[in-house]
Amino acid sequence: MVSPSQKKSAVAHIVQQRLCSVRRACTYLSLPRSTYRYVPKPLTDRQEQLYQRIIALSWHHPRYGYRRIRALLAREGWIVSRKQVQRIRRREGLKVRPKISREAFHLGMSCLLSRGFCTQSKFVPTTNRVVCQRSIWNYCQMHLGLQGSIGLRLSPM
Repeated sequence: MVSPSQKKSAVAHIVQQRLCSVRRACTYLSLPRSTYRYVPKPLTDRQEQLYQRIIALSWHHPRYGYRRIRALLAREGWIVSRKQVQRIRRREGLKVRPKISREAFHLGMSCLLSRGFCTQSKFVPTTNRVVCQRSIWNYCQMHLGLQGSIGLRLSPM
């Protein structure tokens, strides 16, 4: 699926190369000419501040969704709709990360592996292999960050 902005740049390239007119290029790419001619309005200073504040709160509270971010903004005095917060977070690629508790990590390793979770830590690969639920897994030693604890990281081969 091609976005309108990509189609717009393609039409501009075609017209710049003088291959055909704007009207025909827009027709071939099924892009309305009004969309091609549209120039978005620049953000005001207040909108830019709001945009930066939403990003800052999302990075400071990675487990908060758009509703809680909006509630924090409301406490600070910002008047913002939930859709606006959703759009900004989607545009920046900010999502709520899934929570993996230590108990689930230590007790339910097979459950986590079946759902595709894996920790991102330093590891030293070894050559030991084990077959687990129709997949071959490689043992990797890693440090969990706990004092004196060593766990296992299983990564698909």
